[in-house]
Amino acid sequence: MHVKIIDEIRASQIHGTRKARDLCFQKVVYVESETKKYPGNRFIYRDENDKLLVQRGQANLDDLTLVKAMLSVAEARGWHLTKS
Repeated sequence: MHVKIIDEIRASQIHGTRKARDLCFQKVVYVESETKKYPGNRFIYRDENDKLLVQRGQANLDDLTLVKAMLSVAEARGWHLTKS
């Protein structure tokens, strides 16, 4: 399986400054095969060289204000976020 990134919102776009690890909220498609594709969203970090830090697994979301701001930007861009 691989992940295709459709759009991305970075914490550095919200804060205006960049840390060593930049939290990203991504609109993605999880591709299992040509006929099995699943749309979704994920939080993930990028390092100072813009490489995804996939080995870190789930991103630590310790700043709720930032997370809410990223979700607001996603909604403004027309992302269809699931509400539960």
